[in-house]
Amino acid sequence: LLRCGRKLENGSACNAKLYGAPARKTHAYRCRSLLDGGCNKLSRQGPAIDKLIKHLVLAKLEKRNAERQPVEEVWSEEPKLDAAQRRKAALEAQWHAEEISDSTFFALLKKEEAEIKRFSNERRTWATRQETRKHQVTNVREQWEGMDLQQKRGVIFDALEAVVVLPGVKGSHKFDPDTVVPVWKEEDVS
Repeated sequence: LLRCGRKLENGSACNAKLYGAPARKTHAYRCRSLLDGGCNKLSRQGPAIDKLIKHLVLAKLEKRNAERQPVEEVWSEEPKLDAAQRRKAALEAQWHAEEISDSTFFALLKKEEAEIKRFSNERRTWATRQETRKHQVTNVREQWEGMDLQQKRGVIFDALEAVVVLPGVKGSHKFDPDTVVPVWKEEDVS
């Protein structure tokens, strides 16, 4: 997820994956060696980056939840499904009363059943989407604290495509959050 943002001599970014390395008291993220495709010239404080990524992801999720469309109580296509079911029932009544021939009945029945099936599948998809929206917790930070490490990693990897870590000021031990650039995944429009 973490990528080296250090500029190489040719002007392009290194873009090698950073790896976690133990340091004296905590851990650091370092660029890979030259043999592994990195520049071996970037090292940043692990806890500060971890804390910033957590903050950025939680803020993004909270914003997305606040902007999320409210849950629809009624499927908008329900009248069309009801009409198709009524047409099928009327068709069956005509057939039982011998008002239409067998060939006409089965030809029309096939069309009505296909439409009912299509609407039923659309309603099932809609209901699943609505159920997912209902169960999404609005208090993201509270939910976060109850997650184990794997779940937290999953949330982060679902939200971010990558995180580009730029070099800090040489000789400064102060963490600059502007040197950590998140690359968000495209929002799902469905």
